[in-house]
Amino acid sequence: MNPFQGPETAALAGALGGAVAFVVGMGARALGTAFTARREARAARRALGEPRTALAELDPAANVTLEGVLEVVGEPGARFEDGAPAAAATAAGRFSEANTRAVRLRLVTRDGTVDLRGKTLVVAGSRETRDDAIDALPAEVAARIHAACGDRDPLPAGPLRMRSIAHGDRVVVAGKLVRAEEASAAAGYREGGAPWTLVPAGATDRSLEVLPIAFVGLPAVSGVLGAAFSRRRVRKAAPLALMAAAFGAAVCIGKASYDARALAARAEAEAAAEANARKKAEAQLGDPAHCKELAGQYTSAMDRVSTCTHDNDCRATLRGDQWYDLDGCFRFENRLASTEEADRLARAWLEARCVTNYEVCSTQPTAMCRQGRCVERPPHPVPETWTRREFARLFTFFASPDVDTTRRNGFECGPGARITLHRHDFEASFTLGQYGLELGGSTTPVRIGSYHAVTKRMDATELAMPQGYTQGFFVAFDEKEAVCPPFCLPVLGGGDSVGHLYFQARCHTAEACEEAFRILETLAPF
Repeated sequence: MNPFQGPETAALAGALGGAVAFVVGMGARALGTAFTARREARAARRALGEPRTALAELDPAANVTLEGVLEVVGEPGARFEDGAPAAAATAAGRFSEANTRAVRLRLVTRDGTVDLRGKTLVVAGSRETRDDAIDALPAEVAARIHAACGDRDPLPAGPLRMRSIAHGDRVVVAGKLVRAEEASAAAGYREGGAPWTLVPAGATDRSLEVLPIAFVGLPAVSGVLGAAFSRRRVRKAAPLALMAAAFGAAVCIGKASYDARALAARAEAEAAAEANARKKAEAQLGDPAHCKELAGQYTSAMDRVSTCTHDNDCRATLRGDQWYDLDGCFRFENRLASTEEADRLARAWLEARCVTNYEVCSTQPTAMCRQGRCVERPPHPVPETWTRREFARLFTFFASPDVDTTRRNGFECGPGARITLHRHDFEASFTLGQYGLELGGSTTPVRIGSYHAVTKRMDATELAMPQGYTQGFFVAFDEKEAVCPPFCLPVLGGGDSVGHLYFQARCHTAEACEEAFRILETLAPF
């Protein structure tokens, strides 16, 4: 028996494995909390209602939801977690919240400015922190929460969610719109403010009168790991950790008690099966070096028969099937030249068992002569300089030669496949995800070939883009069309899940975005 499979060593290894599994589970839960925070932020923003971006045609004393840029006039407030400047902040717990804000806030809309008066409640922040209960927080953090609640308001209980909005954030605010004179008379508001004021919409309980504020984008969430492994949670979860370690030790002791001869017999059987499988695989595939040599000779032979002078010299031949590794889906040749030598080499390559991929292709292109060689003529209205690219062995599209498609990540095909298109003025990507992309807010119906889709245009604030990118868009295909594209069955497994195709782009200029959209419009089945 292997000395590392002794009962004592196995017990120690099992206990460590159980402890590691427990820690990994807690970490996974923490990461899940971060995704949950973003989902809750989207739900809170939707709960405020469809926002208006302009003040025109709004009635005084009406309850409205406005969207604009939040500005701090004068001294800012402070975030609860670190005291950094903030326009408004909320520390939410069970049953109650602590709220603080700058002395004066205003919302800049498309056609005017609105002062915000009254207590604020940040329901979705641009920055959010998950933290422990108030009695386990650092003294300075707890002091800020106590100061915000004062002597009358109850302290938030349980694990805290601290949300904050900063000066310059694009936000949505709900409340009642009144003339600034009415707000000034009621609250002694200082002169020089905006002509309109947004006040709490009103409630039976005056303490519940707040201005709910939500950040338009997705929050940056922090503190989830610290909250998951806080002292309170660790003390509460310690018995579970001990149980996991004990269970792991018991399992490993049981495994170490197996008869050594039985393990050896199984290892011998596995080795024999592996050797047999290797022999079968070697019998099915040809020698790689010989296959590479034949493929090179075939390419040289095709180069000699693809020269031309005029467009009429050229023709396209549909290939694919067993020839996919040699030609792809089609090859271009001079109709007057003999392909006998190339075809002889292709048959030799096939007889040498060099086929590794078999693809069924459906596209029949046309050919043209450019720079003395027969090449594909893109379909109208695609520019003739654009070339065909393929994605996930399911789709093809056209792009200009200066668009780089070599940077790939994800899987080669099936759900999870992804290809990135990059040029100096835009970056875009096709993604075949396991789940569809839900575009919130206003969308525009579009047609991509014969397929229905919707598109959403966004600016730099909504997309949180790096410097230089000013706008972008997402395109999601209609989920009712379960065909390829936009949806394709996975290559492996027998499940009933499908891949959902969507396209996203971010650009430096509007012209670059239009170029990216033109690439998307050339999408076609493989």
